[in-house]
Amino acid sequence: MENSSFLKVLLVDDEPFIARGLSVLVDWNALGFTIAGTASNGKQALSFLKKHPVDLILADIQMPVMDGLELIEILRRDKISDAYFVILSGYSDFEYARQALRFDCMDYLLKPVMIDQLTELLQKVRASCDRSSEGRKREKVYSSAYLAQNLLAMLQEQYDDKTVSFVESQLRLTGGIRYISIARQVDRTAPEPVKEGKAFQRELAAVCRGLLGGWANHLLDVSPSAGEGVGLIFCRGMAQEKNEYSFLCGLQQQIQAALQSPVTLFAGVQVPHITGLGKSYQTALQMRVMHPYVSDPAPVQLYRGGDADFVGIPAMALDTLVTAIEKNDRPGIRDAVLAVFGTIGTDMDLELLRVHMDYLFYRMVRLACDRDKTVNQKKLLQHLQKNMLRCRDFDRLIQFTQEYAGYIFSLRNDGGSVIQQVEQEIRLHYRENLTLKGLSQKYYVNSAYLGQLFKKKYGVTFRKYLNSCRIEQAARLLLNTSDKVYNIAQAVGYQDMDYFIERFIDMKGCTPSNYRKINQPQESDGEPPKGASSISTK
Repeated sequence: MENSSFLKVLLVDDEPFIARGLSVLVDWNALGFTIAGTASNGKQALSFLKKHPVDLILADIQMPVMDGLELIEILRRDKISDAYFVILSGYSDFEYARQALRFDCMDYLLKPVMIDQLTELLQKVRASCDRSSEGRKREKVYSSAYLAQNLLAMLQEQYDDKTVSFVESQLRLTGGIRYISIARQVDRTAPEPVKEGKAFQRELAAVCRGLLGGWANHLLDVSPSAGEGVGLIFCRGMAQEKNEYSFLCGLQQQIQAALQSPVTLFAGVQVPHITGLGKSYQTALQMRVMHPYVSDPAPVQLYRGGDADFVGIPAMALDTLVTAIEKNDRPGIRDAVLAVFGTIGTDMDLELLRVHMDYLFYRMVRLACDRDKTVNQKKLLQHLQKNMLRCRDFDRLIQFTQEYAGYIFSLRNDGGSVIQQVEQEIRLHYRENLTLKGLSQKYYVNSAYLGQLFKKKYGVTFRKYLNSCRIEQAARLLLNTSDKVYNIAQAVGYQDMDYFIERFIDMKGCTPSNYRKINQPQESDGEPPKGASSISTK
């Protein structure tokens, strides 16, 4: 057991031999205690306790200058110590002991103190202290979780007066408030983005707490958006004598050095009061989203939109990009993407930028809807928002936009092009786990409507058509290979052997084994086998 885990004890008695006797009566360390000091009366004990906190006080009730009863009364009244208090008393002092119990005295021991009595008492104190410590830990965890819950409500602008009051009571808010998003720096040369991951996020949060010290409860390691890193509720008091940018640069360097991994800080718009935290959070998040397109990605991105003269993305550039997509003009798309996203900088007005991006997404969705009325607008918009702004460099963004232009070019007003693409998908990927829902999502068409179109064109449901393709392929393999039936079933997309046989019988009128036996050519004297004329030689 480490010394830091020992409970500290103060022995108070005006008879020195009693104090010495108690100190050697039991093995204090083995029971989890250490004697922090001794005092010969209540006044000495009071002076000691004002400088040295302890967990347990063993005090005689009758002493000169200040007795034990007066000592415990002052300790409780003036809130000097909440240590466990145990009275040492003779039989004639029992009435005093009863009075001491009114001041939250835990117990009393009759002199002379026996080993088993003292051991039992110390075990009782240790158990009670452990329960209290565990309770305080739980209370701290619950309090932290409740604060995080209220901060999330503030970020999402779903708060009331009670939420604001609680947050203000927990944080040291001194004006100049910003939401700071702290995240792993994007490596633009990597083929795939590095996911934040729970392990990295926990490590990042732990490092930040250690560096923030008394401001650690301003850290938020859960957020409304997945993979967002951790958040910091910054206020002017954190920087002390430094300006906020110098403080944040220093913090970024310390975090990066501790993690041995590059990080970026995105500081949202400054707000005067905690009720504006949601706005600051949104601007910080938008800065993270647009960060891959910033020409000078400094490790600390400080929102200064309110002081900038930034107008936004030129409308002509947006319209030029939409026109290039509509025409499937790949070189034109490259030039237009560079013209649109090359205007983005750290001094952007994010509110205006969001309006312009919404306009671009709306025009791109309309291109699809004008060509195919079955397109699911909501899903297509979500696809654009999710993927277009997550491209991590211009090459990926250009590629994504060119692929979207190819999709637009393939659409037709009657929806026939989508049906043809779905039919082609079945022909090429019948072995895979194809579903109507999955294909409807891929081609941005309502699944029920796609099913109706499919049955109208082919006269059967999507599922029957898929089974038909699989069974026809299985029949060819039965006649042209010597593979086992269960291997053929798996090769054409069936994992359930019984289901495969049922479908085969439905379509061919016999089991796969009989089909092979009946229809496979047999060696003979030149006469064709029975039924061979019905087999296609194609």
